[in-house]
Amino acid sequence: MDVNGRNEAFEKFRHFSYLGHGSAENGKLEELHRSERLRTLITKSAVYSPHLLLDNVLVDLLPRLLFMRVLSLTQNTITDVPRSVGVLKHLRYLNFSQTVINQVPEEVSELYNLQSLLVSDCTLLTSLPVSFHKLINLRHLDMFNTPLLKKTPLGMGGLTSLQTLSKVIIERGNGFKVSDLKDMLNLQGELSIKGLEKVTDPQQAKDAKLEEKKGLVSLDMEWSDNVFDDSRNSILEYEVF
Repeated sequence: MDVNGRNEAFEKFRHFSYLGHGSAENGKLEELHRSERLRTLITKSAVYSPHLLLDNVLVDLLPRLLFMRVLSLTQNTITDVPRSVGVLKHLRYLNFSQTVINQVPEEVSELYNLQSLLVSDCTLLTSLPVSFHKLINLRHLDMFNTPLLKKTPLGMGGLTSLQTLSKVIIERGNGFKVSDLKDMLNLQGELSIKGLEKVTDPQQAKDAKLEEKKGLVSLDMEWSDNVFDDSRNSILEYEVF
């Protein structure tokens, strides 16, 4: 810093990472207002503290960083995702893992260049954008350990470039169907299918074409353990399986 408390290097920054330890964290990140050409911002709180939340800082900071490609805000540094994230049209990688956010705002679905969205270990997360199907370039969606997330957005089956998809939740009516998996042939790694007790037609299960997803190495299929009455049809369950 010079005698006026200014560092001319901020205007030249392209990539910046910060591991926060103390109460000065927010003030240091506010200095990035001058780094309008920033491509990468990675922050990580060493210790969670309600006094170190970045919510207010991000609201003002993100609209200035229009050239961002990578944004990673992990480990309990935020409670709400600023809606201004929708202006980051060049964003490829977005990581909110291990934060206490409860939703991913609708504006994220406008990030049509996004390739990776990570929300693993967000134990308070309850919803993803309704217009999630617009993320046509998405390759990786990591939702591991998000127990309160009970709904898979409609149109998810159209994201045929997806390689990582931690879980889907089957619904009745107009919700996500197991057959919506049929065109997602690039899936790799682990996949968990929850709510299979809602599949009433074995043909829907066949239409999912799981046998064509050669990249899967782990498949978890879950029927609800909350239904023990006479409404269960063991023959149907077997045919679906």
